[in-house]
Amino acid sequence: AAALPKFDVGVALATREASGKTLNALAGVVPELIGGSADLAPSTNTLLKGEADVAPGEFAGRNLHFGIRELAMAAVGNGLALHGGVRPYVATFLVFADYLRPALRLSALMRLPVVYVFTHDSVAVGEDGPTHQPIEHLASLRAIPGLVVVRPADARETAAAWRVALERRDGPTVLVLTRQKLPVQAAAEVEVARGATVAAEASGSVPAVVLLATGSEVALAHAVRLELEATGVPTRVVSAPSLELFARQDRAYRDVVLGPGHALRVAVEMASPQGWHRWAGDDGLVIGLERFGASAPGEEVARRLGFSVESVVATIRTELATRQVTPVASWVPTSLEGVRAGRIARVESLHVPQRLNARDSALWGERHAKDVARRLGWLDAPARTLPDLPALERLAAALASDGARTLY
Repeated sequence: AAALPKFDVGVALATREASGKTLNALAGVVPELIGGSADLAPSTNTLLKGEADVAPGEFAGRNLHFGIRELAMAAVGNGLALHGGVRPYVATFLVFADYLRPALRLSALMRLPVVYVFTHDSVAVGEDGPTHQPIEHLASLRAIPGLVVVRPADARETAAAWRVALERRDGPTVLVLTRQKLPVQAAAEVEVARGATVAAEASGSVPAVVLLATGSEVALAHAVRLELEATGVPTRVVSAPSLELFARQDRAYRDVVLGPGHALRVAVEMASPQGWHRWAGDDGLVIGLERFGASAPGEEVARRLGFSVESVVATIRTELATRQVTPVASWVPTSLEGVRAGRIARVESLHVPQRLNARDSALWGERHAKDVARRLGWLDAPARTLPDLPALERLAAALASDGARTLY
């Protein structure tokens, strides 16, 4: 942990760049670290500085140049891991993961600790267009048994992701990294090893909305939270870099992170939405992509495909509006309409609602007024209970985290 680089809050850094800094910092204390890319070392930031290249007859170096041979590259990574004594990593763009998938699948099947570095992780790649913009790739990688996929939100999570990858001994790890710069978030804790953590809490600690996001979309979620909070909607942001690691946590921890059952859970990821309803729930929202991207500047592509603060906020507000309580429809037989109208007229003539609010016990007649006056405290129950709801929510979350399931 001491070897991991430190990153200042607010600094903008692409996670591929943060990965390169972390990789080179680790190379000094992990001499068995060796790897390379499929002719994309500068783009994936995977060159070990100051280290020699492996070449014909010269095997003392630590930088491997595989050429444009993704499948062969991953197969070599497997061979190095099987041999032992080294910790191999291989790298390419995320969209090219399909080229090496058979070898990656064997990494998982044989439980080999190969680290896969996949950069240029979303439609934010921009001008390269749909051929280079991954859509279905995250979902397809997450479907491989034994593979851990980590998509960090910023430089700090990227450094922690490398630690997770190197500490694993029972299978491969994929690091999914951005081309574009992302701000370093001011999260109190970086819990990559647990898969997900609360990155920003709702006002009052009781969220009405829980935003679940990975990678670059965490920064978007923070901006969305500010907009919703400004209009009185308590909103929590959850950074979920690894759904596989999160799924391995105990239910109590997952419940605490995901928030109360009444909150609207909204998953935000610039990729296929497949798999997200497990975490958002059947009543939640999943804001993803079910189409290919487009060729334009990355920010413009994201905005036009619905990944802007304005678009996400509007979608959430529309969903919240549908959750408003509506009166239950009633039906009265025709024969009782006269009776009903008479009763309503009497209630109105006696000003019953106003007198109840004023705690007027005389409504019950002089004979019962004194006794009723002592029993009208129930009318104050909602007002008395409302301020205590946040404390009750926190108590329930704490009990759940301690393993409580039923209260008697």
